[in-house]
Amino acid sequence: MFSTEIINIYGQNNCEVEFNVNIKRNDTITIFSIDKKTKKYWTQNKFENICIYMMIDRSLIGYSRINKIKDVIINDGEDFYNDSTLDKLNLTYSNLWIENKYLNTDFDEWVFLSNETSLNNLNIPFLYSKPSTISDKKAINPKDYWEIKNDNSIRTLYNIETLECSGKWLKIKIKTNKKEEIGWMPWYNFCPNILTNCHHLPVDGVKNEE
Repeated sequence: MFSTEIINIYGQNNCEVEFNVNIKRNDTITIFSIDKKTKKYWTQNKFENICIYMMIDRSLIGYSRINKIKDVIINDGEDFYNDSTLDKLNLTYSNLWIENKYLNTDFDEWVFLSNETSLNNLNIPFLYSKPSTISDKKAINPKDYWEIKNDNSIRTLYNIETLECSGKWLKIKIKTNKKEEIGWMPWYNFCPNILTNCHHLPVDGVKNEE
């Protein structure tokens, strides 16, 4: 829960990062003002699943502010919300806050499951101590998390959580039963929107975002 004390201690980070949020049938996500005086509940019971693509412009530890809702995809691409519906959603939810636990990227997809990081052809990203490529860094080797060969079961072995964002950087926690890593990654390690062509270049210094 927000409080003046928390805001004074941690402050707010300005950021420009895109996430997706999934709402399954009959699920409810609470979206609120920073003082919690306004609460709105996003519930949908019409579709099996909707996937919301949104831009975030501010972040606190555990929470992020919605800047704009860009797209809503229904049932894994069967249909889309039209522009009029998107305009209404933006009027309803823009400038309100959402818990980071709902925010997804496709980092886990391409690092842990895709051919880009196969055992024979690793393209290893780094975790940085600060949101800067000149800070201390540690390589994240997907092989460290591959305890079995069945790709369909890999998702059960780890959890990736978004903690906060700053600029175009995300602070994430990667956790398994055996280990936990926390650090910052630049925007080019993530691809949250299936509608875009994300060109991953997780090589130190190739795209320098301070």
